[in-house]
Amino acid sequence: NILKKILIILFFSTFFFCCKKESAKEFTIYKSIDSLIVEANKTTDYTTKLSIADKALNELESNDLDSVTRIRYMNLSRIYLSINNLKYVKICEKLISNPSYPINHNEVSFSNYMLGNYYYNTADYEKSFIYFSKAEKSFRILEDEYYLAYILNSKADILSFKNDYT
Repeated sequence: NILKKILIILFFSTFFFCCKKESAKEFTIYKSIDSLIVEANKTTDYTTKLSIADKALNELESNDLDSVTRIRYMNLSRIYLSINNLKYVKICEKLISNPSYPINHNEVSFSNYMLGNYYYNTADYEKSFIYFSKAEKSFRILEDEYYLAYILNSKADILSFKNDYT
């Protein structure tokens, strides 16, 4: 029992003394961004949600586009989408134009899906069809039947608008 306590203390002290100040500072920034995203998700007031999301976005833009930052961008894009703010379009375009390696199909599929929806709703069916086609490929890899059905339905609508029944 005493040996366990000593090992635990050694483990945590090694972790504590090996951390650099930069890592701690970066962790604090990420913790702050995460808390802003959670707070924005909780609030129902449009102005408050937008203000909080904008603060998180400003902090995120100073970070490198690593995998953790990309997840935070996706979470922010969903917040902006929930309040019909077009910043979600810019975030999705940023994520698609700077792909991660290896490719994160979840991120790519949702970005393309959201862009396809945006262009569909603005009646730019050419762009919408392109983004939906890209999203379809990723959702097939993810085997996500819900979004795949929605995308296929939207693509069928677009083709019917053009009287293209092939």
